Amino acid sequence: MKIYLHIGMHKTGTTSIQAFARENVNLLRKYGVFWPVMLKENKVARQHSHLWRLVQYGQAEAALAVLGNAITDAEKQGCQSLLLSGEGFSNASEPEIATILDGLKGHEIVVIVYFRNIYGYARSAFQQHLKYADRRTPARLLPLIIQRNLNYDALLARWQKFVPGITLDVRSYEREKKNLVPGFFAALGIPEPAVKSKMADESNRSMDPVIQVMLAAIECDKSGGDFRRTRDAYYREFGGMKMNTALMADIFTAICQGAPHEYSDPLLEAYRDELLAPPDVQPPLSLAEQAQYFSSLAGFARRMARRKRFESGRFYSAWRWARQKLRKKD
Repeated sequence: MKIYLHIGMHKTGTTSIQAFARENVNLLRKYGVFWPVMLKENKVARQHSHLWRLVQYGQAEAALAVLGNAITDAEKQGCQSLLLSGEGFSNASEPEIATILDGLKGHEIVVIVYFRNIYGYARSAFQQHLKYADRRTPARLLPLIIQRNLNYDALLARWQKFVPGITLDVRSYEREKKNLVPGFFAALGIPEPAVKSKMADESNRSMDPVIQVMLAAIECDKSGGDFRRTRDAYYREFGGMKMNTALMADIFTAICQGAPHEYSDPLLEAYRDELLAPPDVQPPLSLAEQAQYFSSLAGFARRMARRKRFESGRFYSAWRWARQKLRKKD
């Protein structure tokens, strides 16, 4: 059997690929690709990074048993290939990689990894870490985490230890992002028209990083639900307008300067220029654009203030209490 192991990286559209696979299991199966639905802490896992976590936490036997069951299920369904996807695999150490591959022994293994422009990655990761106050990375550690993940050469070196037992399929996020999901599954033998017919209309709903920094400073968004409501309020006022300021570009550039990015590996050679291309900086806003921006900012602030007043009221507290009780019953 052919095993496709999609290892990320982070911030390269992995969530979109995984969401499509979860929601279109039957379509994948029709073309001979099996997406295993797995449990993680008694819940259906959105992807498969927890297999790496099991190995990391010393539960290798449990991880290998899950992999064995997935292969058996794929064979029973008459599928010729198995797709596993989890950006957590990109963080695996050499011993952990060896354990995971041991569970796939005897099969043809293709490891798929996407790499992204370092400044685009730094920006996306920076904003991701700002989202939720209850899970926010300490400011002193955030640059170090981003820099570690930009060591693409080290990631490839860890997996190349096991060549020729595996095939490494290295791809460019910049080249493929406009057709990422259809292109990914087309490489697995699923026609692009079939994929596009099942895709929901998605847009990248990220906020202006300047506003997100301000929100993080006052710890406005304590959870995922808080952040989603804030983002919806932002889009109602700004319509997705962003300020790619020189200040933010300087922050991302400073983070990337401390990262090891020689990118001398032959598999990265074809992508080196686009991986290191400098960040875009938006031209200065005109007076009319500045007026519109600050008018939208005022409207956004009013929406946020109204929401906070509502959430501090008795009705909202009673609703939260009732919801928590229902969740405990479930």
